[in-house]
Formats: sequence, structure tokens, C-alpha cells
Amino acid sequence: MATEPIITLFGGVACTVDGRDAPLPSGKPAVLLAVLAVEADRAVSVTAIVDALWEDDPPSSARPLVHTYMSALRRALAEVGGPSISTVRQGYRLHCAPSEVDLLRFFAATSGDDVDAWRWALHASSLPLLGAEGHAFLEPLRARAAAARRATQDRLWARLIDEGRAGETVPALREAVAEDPLDEERAVLLALALAGLGRGADGAAVLDAFRQRLGVELGMDPSPRVAAARQRVLANAAEGESAGRPEDIATVPPAEESLRPGRRHRRRALTWGLAAAAVVIAAGAAVWTAGPGRTGTATAPITERGLLVLDSSTGEITDSRTLSSSPAQLETSAGRIWVRSEADRTVAFVDLDTPEAGRAAGLPVAPTSLAAQGDVAYVALGFTGEVATVADGRVEPPRAAAEDAEGRVTLAADDSGLWVATIGGVVHAPSGAGWNEPASVEGLPVRLAVDGGEAWVLTRSPDTLVRLDGSLAPAASELRGTPVDLAVADGIAWAVTEGDDRLWGTSADGDRVVATVVLPGTPVAVAASADRVWVATARPAAVLAFDRTTLERRSLTALPGEPADLVLEDQRIIVALR
Repeated sequence: MATEPIITLFGGVACTVDGRDAPLPSGKPAVLLAVLAVEADRAVSVTAIVDALWEDDPPSSARPLVHTYMSALRRALAEVGGPSISTVRQGYRLHCAPSEVDLLRFFAATSGDDVDAWRWALHASSLPLLGAEGHAFLEPLRARAAAARRATQDRLWARLIDEGRAGETVPALREAVAEDPLDEERAVLLALALAGLGRGADGAAVLDAFRQRLGVELGMDPSPRVAAARQRVLANAAEGESAGRPEDIATVPPAEESLRPGRRHRRRALTWGLAAAAVVIAAGAAVWTAGPGRTGTATAPITERGLLVLDSSTGEITDSRTLSSSPAQLETSAGRIWVRSEADRTVAFVDLDTPEAGRAAGLPVAPTSLAAQGDVAYVALGFTGEVATVADGRVEPPRAAAEDAEGRVTLAADDSGLWVATIGGVVHAPSGAGWNEPASVEGLPVRLAVDGGEAWVLTRSPDTLVRLDGSLAPAASELRGTPVDLAVADGIAWAVTEGDDRLWGTSADGDRVVATVVLPGTPVAVAASADRVWVATARPAAVLAFDRTTLERRSLTALPGEPADLVLEDQRIIVALR
């Protein structure tokens, strides 16, 4: 890294120039420096300063007090040759580069790919912002910083494992998994790290324990990534375990020991700053970078964390974006592509037809489902049974997704509003759908899709595709393989399953499955239109297009990385790469 930042906010507010600390006044003058620093070299209005210092209860003398604090702050900074503060129209500006503020440098470091920068960022953020003082203006930044720190730590562990340095990661990964036993990413990383040390059987035990805990406590199955990781670590074990165990690695507890009776997953409380505060990253924060070829020619390949744009007729790659967060789900509405990132705890939108940067919202817990309608997105928050609405650049305070919603919920949306499927198999329709009461399905809902006042639910245990129209008699079709994804177009539902690796289609009335085709790879997502069905597969990574009537394959596009999801938007197929 270059020279250390001049202004630090992690652990408390300080300004240090050439080893000399500015004698900053305590209390509100120090907070004032933080307010200016997070907008480094940008004007901050007096109104925004008053709101940050006093929140909802400013005194009548607030503006004169700001001027007094500003004078004291200027004197303290000048004493060590620190950055100056100029008076601008209706406000003030701190003259320093973003790289000179530790918080802003932290965000830049965590969005890059430099390991040394990651290490610096993790070290710099080891203390809480402003010493954990409770200032509402910091809540969005705290949420964003926590998500970035967690994601960066995971990326660093993954990099070390890939470089054959798994022994450096196992102790910390074991501790991280013990602290959050339902974190899939860290369970997989621990298993891969153990396999990298020749302990594939122990790695498989970690994944088996994670799968068992997820089923016992939440009634859920893990994502397909866990099964793929288990195959990988068992392949390692089959090649022969190492005779010795490194001294710095304790034995991984067996699955049954890690599931002690009485330990249940507790619902996490969400902290949401001001009642209507947005957790939105500053306007203009880029979540993608435009690739070349905006006029229709193929772009330079993206290998990870990106969006690819495919021509829906030919399958040709016509455009690309690089994402700063790891995508898990895409939804499209009103020309926007919404991106849910479970690993980075964000939801973002991208407008592919404008050169403007997208906007991302940091969330206090991982978003587990996403739906969009018009300019509004709905985000299910972890296993809380709550949903947050993202509208007009703001994340509204969370609310219960439905009356009986507990644990994870699955969402869908249409013109009538938000649809919710609970972990208990109850499907709630919005009031505009015309249903008299909620409907129930057998099994665990994993995907929900709606069309014309009807709902289709993909469930596990049993593995079925269920159609609901508000009546008391759901129509269910049994599937082979583990259900993965679902799409509906013109009254016909399409589902994909892994294990059996198939695409399934219903009859025109949606009552039963009548068509199926075996896929050449493991499916991860499906999208559909009036005449075609598209499936994204992993191993091999590709997008396949099928004729909707005959299921004859029309095109195949090889992908440069593993897909996470795909959607159809205005004659374009948008593919998210992990």
C-alpha cells in the first residue's frame, strides 16, 4: 500500500500527519470531521451536518454551534499541517483525497483484487467505526463495511487455499464456522482447506455437519455448491490421506457432535439506524464496469463476478459488465437488472442501456430471495421472516413478509403486488390477486413464480412442481432430481432439477408436467418466453436455448465462468457469473 491514510475513522476519529496527531477536540467537533471525511473533497451542506450531529433533535443554536466547531477543527488540523476545510456555498469541504481517509481506502481495497490491499483492509477495519459510537449517519456505512470485510476475508481465505497455503487458513476458518455454523461459504472453504491438507474425509464431515444442521434447524437443503465441494474433497480423500496432521490444526468434530441438542438458530435482530434511513451506498458507487463492444460485438471475456448479455435469438455474447459483488440471483423489471448477493449482503440494480453506474444497498444480514416489480425490489432478509422494500434509492425498514412468516421466505412479484411462500409451505397472495385465503403446499418451497393470478411453487421433500390458483386443490407434479429453479411464461411453467439434470415443462393449463429433456450439464437456472426456454448449466458452463414446443435445442453458448442465474430482458438474455 502507499502511505498510510491521514484521517482514520476505524477505532475513533484521528488525524495524523508525519507521525504527529492533531489535537482534535472531543465530542461533536471530532464527529464533524468524520462527517466531512466520508465525503472527502466534496461539499457537505450545513443542513446535512446538523442532521448528522443532532439527528432528529437539533437545538435552536445548531447552526452557530456548527460554525464554532468548525473553527476549533480548523485550528487543530492546521497545527499539524493537516488538510484544510473551505467554506463553500451553504456548507463546507474537507480538502483531502479519498485515499487519505481510511474508510474510503478500505472500500477501494476490498473492491479490488490485490491481496496486500485486502490484508491492509482487514487490519484497518479490525476496530469499529468511530469506536462503535452510535451515530445514525454511520449506520449505512457500518453495514456496507461489515459486508465488505466479511467478503474480503472469505476471498483471502479462498486465494490462500488455491495457492496451496491451506494450513494458514484452517484455524481461523474453524473459528469462523463455529461462530456462524449456518454460513455456507465458510463451511465450504473449511472443507476445501482441509482437503488441501490431504484431509478430504474431514472436509466431507464438515459439509455433512453443515447439511445436517441446516436441515434440523431451518428445514432447508444447502445450495448445489455444497454437493460439488463434497465431491471434490472426497476425490481428494480417494487419492490418499496424508499420514500426519499439521500441529496447528485441531481435529474437526464429527457431525453429530456439532449438533448438540437444544442449540437452535436464533433469529438475528436487525439494526436499522433512522426509522426510514436508507442503507444505500453513496450515489455513483459503481457496481459494474462497462466492457467494450456496446454496439453489439462480443466483449473481452469475463471470468468471474460479471454479467454477460446474450442475443436471445443467436446466443451471441453482445455485452458484459464486471460486478463488485458475487451474484446469487437476478430479477428484471422496468428495464433494470436487480442483483442479489448473499455473500456480500447487498442488493444492486444495473441499467444496461445507460452509461451511469449502478447503485447497491448494503444489508445487515444476507438477502435470501429477491423479487421486483416496476421500480421496486423486495428482498427477503436472511432467516428472519422479514422483507425490505428498495424503492426510490432507499431501503425501507423491514416488515414481516406475511402473518405466519418465520425463517426463510421465498418471494415473487407481479402487478398485483408481492407474493410470499413461507418455510412451512404457506403461499400468501397479494390482495389484488383475488385469492380468498392463503394456499398450502407439501414440502419446502425453494422457488416461487407467478403469472396471471396463479402461482407455481417448486418444492423439496417431496420434489414437486405445484400450481396454485387460489382454490383448495393444488395441482402437483412429481419431479426426478433435486429442484433448482423455476420460470413461467404464457401459462406454462418450466423447472430444472440437478442430479437427474433435466428440464421439465407443464401442459398449457399448467396442471401437470408433460415434457422433459435431459441436459448436458448441471442446471443452475432457467428462463422462458413465448417461444423459447433457456437453461444455464455448470460443468460445462453454458447457456442452452430450446424450442418451447419441441424442446429441440436451438443454440448453445459456452460461458467463461460458472453461471449463477439468468433472466430474459427485452430480447436479451442476461447471465450472472459467480
